[in-house]
Amino acid sequence: MRKKTYTIEDVREAVADNHSIAGVLRQLGLKPLGGNYRTINRIITDSQIDTSHFTGKGWNVGLAFKP
Repeated sequence: MRKKTYTIEDVREAVADNHSIAGVLRQLGLKPLGGNYRTINRIITDSQIDTSHFTGKGWNVGLAFKP
């Protein structure tokens, strides 16, 4: 397991800059995988970071596919 390379302030900034947990993980340099989702969700919940601006849906919902 890799050592944590981010602080609570880094998580706060990443949450403010993104609209999803996956975006937060990418900004922090982590892969959007299950364990990372759980860890970041726990940090967000424990630190009471506001996520009301998260969309809660996929990035392409409502967009038409154009080949």
